[in-house]
Formats: sequence, C-alpha cells, structure tokens
Amino acid sequence: MPINAGVNLAYSVTFNITKGSVVEAIKKILGYLEEVQKTAGVEFFYRIGKRKSQLQKFMEKLQEYKERQEQYDTHNQLFEVRNNYSKTDTDSITE
Repeated sequence: MPINAGVNLAYSVTFNITKGSVVEAIKKILGYLEEVQKTAGVEFFYRIGKRKSQLQKFMEKLQEYKERQEQYDTHNQLFEVRNNYSKTDTDSITE
C-alpha cells in the first residue's frame, strides 16, 4: 500500500500523488502531518525504549521518499540531455 493511502486511511483525508508532482504532493502531505502533530501535541521520540507513533513513522518515511525523489529528479534531469551518463562527472556531455 502506498504511503499516501496509509495517511488517507489513518487521517480520513485524500492526497493523490501523480507522476509529475511527486515532490510537491509529498510536501503537502508533510505540511498536513506537521499541523496534525502541532494540534494533537504529539511528541516525537528518537531514543531507545520508546515506540514511535504512527504519525512519526509516516513523517519519517515521507521525508525519506522526498529526499530520494529529489535526488532521482536531479539525476533524471542530468541524463535527459546526454548520450551517456556518469554520476561523478556532471560536465560530461557526449554529442
């Protein structure tokens, strides 16, 4: 089940993620979850001995997805104009 479906079920909201607006959609979901955290007064835990709330798990997972998607978009944008691709040499363009 996609993460947005889990958020939709848990908080009775509807967030749709389309192919062209993944990062923007994730930012909207994270903004909503931050508001939920503030209004509910949920404290996040980062140490041993405490269980993470479902809200914290959603937020951490979405943040991870957002970072990976941004990196993927950057690599995709670099690759678009090239005949070859090297992550280490960002100036190499073979025509």
